[in-house]
Amino acid sequence: MRRPALLALSLMGLAQALRTKPVLPGGGVPWRQSKRESRHVLNSNYALEQLRRQRLSADPDEPNAKARKFRSFRSAFASLPVLSPGFTLQVGGAVLFTLTLSTVLLKILEGIPMLDALYFAITVTTTAGYGDFTPTSTLSRILVSALSFGGLGLIGTLAAGVVGDFAWSLDDTVRSSQTVAGDARRGAIWGYTNRSLLSGAAKRLRLDKLGVGWLALLQLGNVIGAGTVGIKFMEGKGGVDLSWSDALYLAISSASTVGLGDVVVVSPPGRFFLCFYGLIGCVAFGRIIGAIALRPLEVERRRAREQAIENLRAGMTLEVMQDLMNGPLVRRLGLSRKAECISRNEFILLLLVQQGKISEADLAAIRNVFDILDANGSGTLSLIDMELWPESVKNTMDL
Repeated sequence: MRRPALLALSLMGLAQALRTKPVLPGGGVPWRQSKRESRHVLNSNYALEQLRRQRLSADPDEPNAKARKFRSFRSAFASLPVLSPGFTLQVGGAVLFTLTLSTVLLKILEGIPMLDALYFAITVTTTAGYGDFTPTSTLSRILVSALSFGGLGLIGTLAAGVVGDFAWSLDDTVRSSQTVAGDARRGAIWGYTNRSLLSGAAKRLRLDKLGVGWLALLQLGNVIGAGTVGIKFMEGKGGVDLSWSDALYLAISSASTVGLGDVVVVSPPGRFFLCFYGLIGCVAFGRIIGAIALRPLEVERRRAREQAIENLRAGMTLEVMQDLMNGPLVRRLGLSRKAECISRNEFILLLLVQQGKISEADLAAIRNVFDILDANGSGTLSLIDMELWPESVKNTMDL
């Protein structure tokens, strides 16, 4: 394989590792809130994207089952949900500004080339610190110390997402255990969780079948492999014969921010590549490791949900039926219109909330949207509502 092809492969690997969708706590569907009415409006683009992916993953017109399975795997791998990465545009802009300013200052204070100054700043920011560059003046040491604190903030931001997801999941598990115990004492058969860990029902079901853990391991290998190929190629372009084992070792130590310093890049092309790989690899590595670490909790939550559904199917009693028709949660959600029965759609929505797949806030926001469209207050949507809708909106805006 030619060197340009190797470089292209490494860049494609890094780009693939960073492809992800935002995950929102509490159900995953993005909302926008109006300033005056404080009502949520659904993001239609997100909903259409979820429907498109669901159609692609289970298209009955596919020529064979193997093609459907391959397309489902490819779609799942491209959108692996790494939970709460914590690396937003604001954080990225702050990191870029800090690196630019520190690079210029290090070039002036240390008298080194711009590329070496950028390499020095990035290795300090990512907390790798190989030791091949060290400050020689008091002002430089002050700057490096400040950069190290900024690097700790960057790593802390990434870790906060992982720890936050773990805390949310642990809180859900504890709440579910407590609620299940209380429900068992009063004869109910399900547990209620107030938060959903994953986003998007179609994506969640597809990824559960394929195994998020294995996909995360595959993407982790993609990140490390891209770094290994890129370091090997760029060092070779700079006239340095770096072995594949050393390139792999350096890629892992850079992505994991260990940076022992026994193996470092010495050529300008190698340092140029590591400037980008150091930041991208650090972010991608943290996100992927977070997905792997949270996999056992996801499996346990799925098993608990399946068991709750099985218990509901086999343990229907008069008390449970009354709880379904007119229980406290049903009244709070505004689902059952009649105390003596519950419809199929109301039952489905209630069970989705009970299983933590959607939150009460999500359901309330959707109900608010329906109330806006239901101009005559009949509880149904029709062409009459479409005729009355502009006047209703005008009256609402005048309040």
